Amino acid sequence: MGKTREALIFGIVGVTIASVAILGDYTLGQIVTRGRPFSSPGDTFAAFPSGHVFGTTVFFGFVAFLAAHYRWNKKLMIPTLTLLALGVLLVGPARIYEQAHWPTDVAAGYLLGGLWLLVAIAVYMYLHDAKWLSSLQKTETLLDEDCPSCLTERSIASLVLLNPEKGTATKVYQPPFLVRVIYWLAFQARFPYVANQFAFKAAIYRRKVAGKLTQHMFGKDLVAGVLSVNDNGGKYEFVTEFIPGEKVENDTEVREYLAQVSETFSQAGLSVWQINPHNPHAHTNLIRTPQGDLKIIDLESALATPFLPKGQRRSAMKAGNFPVFDDIDFPRMRAFLADNAASLEASLGPKGLAELEHSVGHLQELIHSWKASDLRLWGRLAKWTYRFFNWKATYTTSKAAVSGADAATQSFFNAGIERWDREGRLETAESDALKGYLSSREVNVAMRHLGVHLVMSAIFRFPIGSAIRFLWTLSFWLNSK
Repeated sequence: MGKTREALIFGIVGVTIASVAILGDYTLGQIVTRGRPFSSPGDTFAAFPSGHVFGTTVFFGFVAFLAAHYRWNKKLMIPTLTLLALGVLLVGPARIYEQAHWPTDVAAGYLLGGLWLLVAIAVYMYLHDAKWLSSLQKTETLLDEDCPSCLTERSIASLVLLNPEKGTATKVYQPPFLVRVIYWLAFQARFPYVANQFAFKAAIYRRKVAGKLTQHMFGKDLVAGVLSVNDNGGKYEFVTEFIPGEKVENDTEVREYLAQVSETFSQAGLSVWQINPHNPHAHTNLIRTPQGDLKIIDLESALATPFLPKGQRRSAMKAGNFPVFDDIDFPRMRAFLADNAASLEASLGPKGLAELEHSVGHLQELIHSWKASDLRLWGRLAKWTYRFFNWKATYTTSKAAVSGADAATQSFFNAGIERWDREGRLETAESDALKGYLSSREVNVAMRHLGVHLVMSAIFRFPIGSAIRFLWTLSFWLNSK
């Protein structure tokens, strides 16, 4: 959720909870040396205290503390706290009912879990406010001391300086190690929004295209435009419009808007994760203006994903856009422009439509230059696999061809008979007799299978064709047994 500091601290506390749960369970068990109920004399498995009760109390209790501490939405928090409380209260009786622990084992689990939960909450609050951890939250500050009205915001991979006086939002990408590793594993290249000029220029035109689409939908451009891309010694500043207004608190209040925009973007071939209603972070990419409009302030991704966009999966595999990171389905986009040319011209005007088409052309060139600089082994493998195993197209072609297997065989033999007739190898009467024989019912039954073999040989290459022909014959052989 962009809370890098909280995530780090939660990770530390979580690992500590797990370690203490395991060590406490085993260590105390070895000291007390109490066996389980109805255990055999040779069973030395320690039962005191109950590790299930201890771990459940601490973990579920800590999640409940976070829900209250960060003031989740009441519609979400009340059922969540109810389920967590039931989980903690029922685990103890369940362990007794299963005869896995004595009641005192369970009581000790609750007592030790409650005590350690208090310690974990105290440690979390201390680390949350500790000054010596501040450098982990912000490795670099963009705050201008001469700009008292400026503010800084942080996302998972960037720092943003908001300058209301200049009307700018200046973003500098500082992706953490995990983000850089994920991108490298996905594309075998450096994270693009640091020093890849083509990625930044593509972002400019992506926003222009998205802005025209929102203008087509709502009558106004609802995407913050890019003012400039500044090169500071190989590290780029991405400067966009400052949008005054209020932050959106959660996805619930803007879910309908997000669904409408993401649907249109998807139809037009744009990447949609940043404004996808299924993205719990999507609302942070919106600002509600004083006029009540919801304006998109961020369309650039931070993480690659293996989940292909709905409606773009086939074309994404075909183009090698796998995994997905701010990719554009240009065949789909071109088709969208062609199919909606009249309505786009009516909403944008001839000049606006021309600007949209111009932006799409530049965007395609820049995306190509950007992606070409990445090794993209997985994408190349996906593209090769799609071409080699394009099962849908192959199935459609094969089905149509096999359905005409009889005609294919008839054509094959008739062509041979006519050639021999022309060459004088057959008399006219012999030629007519052969054609009549080939058209008989008994011969047609066998000729259909021959036709299927001919069709498969034409469609499938070795060794796939040979294997399929063998399986075709084997299936009939088994049916005859």
